Amino acid sequence: MARLALAAALLVTAGVAACATTSSGSGGASTTSSAGGTADAGPTLPCEDGGLDIHALVAGSVQLPQDLGRVVACRPGRTLTQATLAADVVVSSRNVTPVGGLKEYLIQYISQAPRGTPRRITASLMVPDGVTGPFPLVAVNHGTTGLGTQCGITIDPYYLDYMAFPLVAAGYVTVATDYQDLGVDDGAHPYAVGLAAADSVLDAVRAARFFDGALRGGALLTDELFLLGHSQGGHAALFAQQHFDVAGMRLLGVIPIAPAFGILYGLGTSLANANDATNDLHVFYAMILYGHAAYHGLAADTWLSTDAAARLPAMAQSTCSAQFYRDVKAAWPTLGALFSPAFQAAAGTCAFDGTPCPDFLPWAQHLGESIPGYFTSNVPVLMLQGGNDTVVFPISTACVQAALRANNTPADTCYYATLDHVTVSFDPFMDAMEWMDQRRQGLPVTAVCPRTLPQTCPGF
Repeated sequence: MARLALAAALLVTAGVAACATTSSGSGGASTTSSAGGTADAGPTLPCEDGGLDIHALVAGSVQLPQDLGRVVACRPGRTLTQATLAADVVVSSRNVTPVGGLKEYLIQYISQAPRGTPRRITASLMVPDGVTGPFPLVAVNHGTTGLGTQCGITIDPYYLDYMAFPLVAAGYVTVATDYQDLGVDDGAHPYAVGLAAADSVLDAVRAARFFDGALRGGALLTDELFLLGHSQGGHAALFAQQHFDVAGMRLLGVIPIAPAFGILYGLGTSLANANDATNDLHVFYAMILYGHAAYHGLAADTWLSTDAAARLPAMAQSTCSAQFYRDVKAAWPTLGALFSPAFQAAAGTCAFDGTPCPDFLPWAQHLGESIPGYFTSNVPVLMLQGGNDTVVFPISTACVQAALRANNTPADTCYYATLDHVTVSFDPFMDAMEWMDQRRQGLPVTAVCPRTLPQTCPGF
């Protein structure tokens, strides 16, 4: 069967930065250190210091895996009254009556990327306010915002609130990771790297549990957990399911909305012609390649032209997605100007149709490992897909569904023929919440939406 992933780009907002780290070994304890202070003390109780810079990297020793999910900094974010939350357009348009208000905390927690190398990551934690818990937890994972530290949802929550607000109104706690480097300057953002996304998400879940125990006395959370995400976040949710290992939590369901990177047909050949004009799809592929190069330690001059290798990293660090797309196309108007000739020639040998690509290693292997759906789990998946989506095409989601089912993971897709990449994350959200409610009650899951996905995946 073919292992395939997405042929389109999500234009939203993001760059890359670095922090010195040392590791004592790939499988043992790892440490980071700085003269700036220590992380060992944890957050100041009761986490109400509004003057704290949550995006300043908290230094100190870290022991892995023991410290994964440890909250090292915390401060209050936004507070919404019940009436304000009820009046919010994404809550009111979905006819959700809030159980209370909303209280947000911004946290910095310990994760790793690559495994064995500790990283600090920021996240938003939203809780129902003025109402007694405990509450189930949803890890809410945002779509593409780019590559830069300044582009996290803890800095600009626009790409979070449309998913998190209705859930908090309905009585869920949400935790939303920025992903590595989108918030805290601690290593490059490993865009589209499945394992890195999984670690960011799962350690955010651990951080929510740490927050509950250290700051709330264990009164905030039940053991119920859902993973939900849109586009890049749907990809992250699926990889978090694949690598799920959070003790004390019951994963009840996974809801990827138009999950990205389900099919990579055409990636190699689309990069091969040096005379082709650089377009949005090529920049999207460059983001994927940049993320994998950063994660796997591949030098920029092994795949970028000499000029791009010198200038593109700084460009990525200083802009979010929409500007990055414009800047890359302007700086390198043809593929021959953007990529190295050797890389283009090797890429052109790989069809990403399941056949070996010996001339395009290690890229073919790394990219193939980040295609979602190739795992076995007894936790059901419900995807949402729009028929008019021209960012994540329906065939991409069909390939994710086919891979899940071929690996005996229960998977269905809510298909909405007239919706696109944006509207599929708004209009059908209540279908997903109804499905979550049925999962929580242990009821047989009924058909909450039209589930006929007309597209089929090549190779299945």
